Amino acid sequence: MDNERASDTTRDNLKVLRTGLLRLHKTLLDLERRDFERAHGRIGNSYEFLQLVLKDPWFDWLHRLSELIVQIDETLDPHSETPATEGDATECGRHQDYRHVVSSVRHGRTLVQVVK
Repeated sequence: MDNERASDTTRDNLKVLRTGLLRLHKTLLDLERRDFERAHGRIGNSYEFLQLVLKDPWFDWLHRLSELIVQIDETLDPHSETPATEGDATECGRHQDYRHVVSSVRHGRTLVQVVK
């Protein structure tokens, strides 16, 4: 089954998951920015914020979520040299840490403490 091309249903489920994770990621970034600015002062501009997200330890915990979104994007990419398989889709969903996140997105709640 790992070598079979991902079904349309699986791809659709990954797209829904990706959309939810992107919304969650944005919400978490906004919350972390607010908390960071409370602790360290106002962030000057978007470029400065991007640099902080990429390099400051304050935001490190969000990198895993970003990487999962990228992995889903790569799995769904129609121009990929190797087509997505059911095994790829399973691997995207295999991350135990994100099962709670997915549940939170589905129920309209953000459980930041679960992710951290």
